[in-house]
Amino acid sequence: MEPSPNRWHRGIKRLLVSLTVAALLFAALPAQAVSVGFVRGVVADDADGAPIPAVAITLTSPSGTYHATTDAKGLYVIAGIQPDTYALTAAREGYRTYSETGLTITQDSRLVVDVRLTSALRVIARVTTRAPSSLVQPNQPADVYAVGVAQQEQLTGLPASENEAALLNALPGVSAVGGNGNGLTGSFPLIRGGLENDQGFELDGIDATEPISNLFINNLIVNGARSINLTAGPGGASKSGSGSGFVNIVTKTGTYPSSGYLQIDDGGFAFQHGLKFEYGTATPDNRLSLFVSGRYDRDFGGCCAPPFGNTWGPAHAANPDSIGQVAFVATNDTVVNALYHFGRDRENTLQLWNDWGANHLYGDYGLATATLPYASGSAPYLGVYANAPLFFGGTAPLTQAQAQALIPFYPGQPSANATVGMGDYEISQYELSKIGFSRPLGRAGYLNARIYRTQNWVVDAAVDPNDPIFGYGFPTLGFSDFYVTRSTQNTGVAADVQQALGARHELALGADYRFSRASLSGYLPSPSLFFAGPTITDFLPSDPLAGGAPGPFAGQRYPALHEIIKDPLYRTSFYLDDAWTPSDRLMLEPGLRYDTERVPTAAGTYESNSLQPRLFGAWTLGNRRATVIRGGYGHATIFAPLFQIESIYAPPASYQSLPATMPICGGPAANFSAPCKNYADELANAWWQGYGVDPYSFPKAQQSDTYDLSLERELPRDVSLKLTLYHRRDYDVIVNRQQISISPTGAAIPGTISITNDGKGETTGVELALSRQVAQGLSIQFNATYVNQFVNYLSNTAFRPSVSPALLGSGALVHPQYLTPFGATLSLDYRRKGWRVNPIFVYSRGYPVGVWSSSPILVNGRATFVPNTNLYGNFGGSFCYYADPQDAGSPAQPNIVGAPGGGCTQALGGALTHPVLFTNVVVSRDVSKRLALGLEIQNLFQNVANFPYFNPGYVNNGFGAYGPGSGTNPNAGLPGAVSAYPPTPYFTLPSGPSSQWTFFARLKL
Repeated sequence: MEPSPNRWHRGIKRLLVSLTVAALLFAALPAQAVSVGFVRGVVADDADGAPIPAVAITLTSPSGTYHATTDAKGLYVIAGIQPDTYALTAAREGYRTYSETGLTITQDSRLVVDVRLTSALRVIARVTTRAPSSLVQPNQPADVYAVGVAQQEQLTGLPASENEAALLNALPGVSAVGGNGNGLTGSFPLIRGGLENDQGFELDGIDATEPISNLFINNLIVNGARSINLTAGPGGASKSGSGSGFVNIVTKTGTYPSSGYLQIDDGGFAFQHGLKFEYGTATPDNRLSLFVSGRYDRDFGGCCAPPFGNTWGPAHAANPDSIGQVAFVATNDTVVNALYHFGRDRENTLQLWNDWGANHLYGDYGLATATLPYASGSAPYLGVYANAPLFFGGTAPLTQAQAQALIPFYPGQPSANATVGMGDYEISQYELSKIGFSRPLGRAGYLNARIYRTQNWVVDAAVDPNDPIFGYGFPTLGFSDFYVTRSTQNTGVAADVQQALGARHELALGADYRFSRASLSGYLPSPSLFFAGPTITDFLPSDPLAGGAPGPFAGQRYPALHEIIKDPLYRTSFYLDDAWTPSDRLMLEPGLRYDTERVPTAAGTYESNSLQPRLFGAWTLGNRRATVIRGGYGHATIFAPLFQIESIYAPPASYQSLPATMPICGGPAANFSAPCKNYADELANAWWQGYGVDPYSFPKAQQSDTYDLSLERELPRDVSLKLTLYHRRDYDVIVNRQQISISPTGAAIPGTISITNDGKGETTGVELALSRQVAQGLSIQFNATYVNQFVNYLSNTAFRPSVSPALLGSGALVHPQYLTPFGATLSLDYRRKGWRVNPIFVYSRGYPVGVWSSSPILVNGRATFVPNTNLYGNFGGSFCYYADPQDAGSPAQPNIVGAPGGGCTQALGGALTHPVLFTNVVVSRDVSKRLALGLEIQNLFQNVANFPYFNPGYVNNGFGAYGPGSGTNPNAGLPGAVSAYPPTPYFTLPSGPSSQWTFFARLKL
């Protein structure tokens, strides 16, 4: 039945008031999905379907009790529900009390629970009650996976694991970044194959990404999570900042009676100590509640320490080139969540929420850092700097003393021959704070407003110029020292309003605003020579460009290349979303959102905006309502973070008062030949031309269109199944692109790198989830992900992708090497009489490898595929054939005299590394009512994946053969580098965590 005109007008009035409130209370972009749930329904007489007014509705769980009363149309609404599993009762005199258990409320839940009451003497037909963890979600039109506390533990193994990346990688639709430089087990989670900074992260209702990179702030630490919702795809209109997926984590709340635990972890073979606790309490009437949770770990092992690492930690003797890639990691994270309920029936809520954290990573274990020199005290580096005059026509190199006086100092370096005294390190600290207020709006509406601030401070210091800890690859590389500091602060206010309009519509709307400050300062000390261009001659005792006269800064040290990001960022958004139920079996969710971003810079104001429609639906089938078909379409916009808008070169300010020496300014527009304002301008333009990245780029927003379709099915014995197919088209992808000009002879002339929208991708995938959750007996989770992605950009890590002009011109698409086509996780968690046995199997099909046998090059400005040789083609620095250096032939018809003897395919990434299966197991026992003891073993069978590396010292002598001197390490003599490699074209190194055991003891408080 439709509401009466007066009631409809009152509803519209409330909606307009709500809209006004939301418009005044702007929030942080992305427009935040609320951290509470919403339930509505109609109570009717089972005999004739007439609505029943004045029915008392009660929703109860340890997290709180909520009440509502039906109106004259039988409608009830309960909003602002904390995530938990609830029991719902409906009672009125003269009718039999209705009760339904197992109603799981998560963040973003918008349940419709209609109730039929019978007279007290009649027996009622029961409504199907689903298991709390069922994959069948008739009231969730978007593709969402809800992960409760029990499922978190089953997928990660170790109780209270803080490793959010490992948890997410075990979910359907998520793949781990892997491949060359990342190991074959993967690390950072990618939702539906999206780029790292194209994903949304939210903690308890606030955006948890920072503006420089759009990456997470909290180091992917999960702490005290009541519920984790993974939205695969763009989701409803309340979500922004991601076309591939969104992670929404809600913190637990305190309960009465009080409860908690204290857990101690002790691991080996690599050192691992952990202290974890949770404690929640509340007053008997739940007026005041407090929850506190902590995760504190000290870990030691290969590259970030197992279980987080991706290199073979303890095997340094077998792989000496990994010396120095061992780190000690200290992690701290504390969450506090306080709620105060006040007002009539305690319907108003004030929330104070905070997350403090820090992560310290110390590397170079295995190296004698007390004697390790800076670049200025290392002979190989001084030898390169000594040749600086020869680069510009000089006839004699510098002396060692002159080279040592020229090479830039590392920040804080006291003298040329000082030792670093420490290894490479990374220090990060963060804080996320929120003050939230929520209250009902009439009988059918709800307001959730919040003010928040997020901050982070990070120092990345590669003191060792050989940089083994941050290199993450083989072989180790020289000229890799850098020092980067960055800090960000997001300040925002946010409001979301939910309003039921009759029995069929539940509208959600919000208006958001965020102001971000950011600062990045990065130095490249020893590599500065390669970006200095002719300005290095100004610092030489004999300037070859000035006829041998001393340079104007002779005897002074060349300044280290310095890059900064400094401008603020403003983001604003509005959204409107409707959960419309045309019938009790169909829910449709149309939505629309508008986003805008603005960055004022010295080169003008960057502005971008977008309108994004969404439409999803869920249709329930069958007499038992055990089948749900859901699907829909979503358009999403991803704005450029600050690092893709500006990268400013900042020489020392003292040079601004000194005259320029050469007309090398004006940037690419003037072919770097215009007069310079001063010497600081000259240095900045030299670095710009040498380093190659434009200081300002104004790309458009990245766009994506997603279509998905799911089948959800309840099976016998508490088993549920979900199968999802999706297709996503990404266009205007933000990428690095080198600008190319064509000479009169048709030769391609490389230019600087701009941030453009030349990237694109097509992704088709299948997600499969099977779940069975029981308190006692066998619980099962099986999650599988298939991704078939083609892109026109290149990246090792799904971050800062770049397009090759030749690849772009060819129109060819490739498989990204960081994305495995198939991965799966199986968890079998058996509990009985205090025992828990939980084996976990993690499978990866492998990562794309293989070099193009024919690669694209530019000939007369046009992209052409030619045989990929060391002289022609050489796409991405890899090649399949050797051309005769004395008689090379033409690009199309080279004179091939040799080949490495493998690794070449018809398409880039056309082969896969071999598959790998890891087995982890947890066994624990409740030895008393309060104490549990357990043991976790990771990689039980010592399984590793041998990743193939091209031998950097290989000397070809025919097809698959090698010649004299093959295997010589070009970096021999640098700290941590091996003296030689095998002579063969390829060699393999094990990738993946070594076996690791962790003993844990948990005491209930």
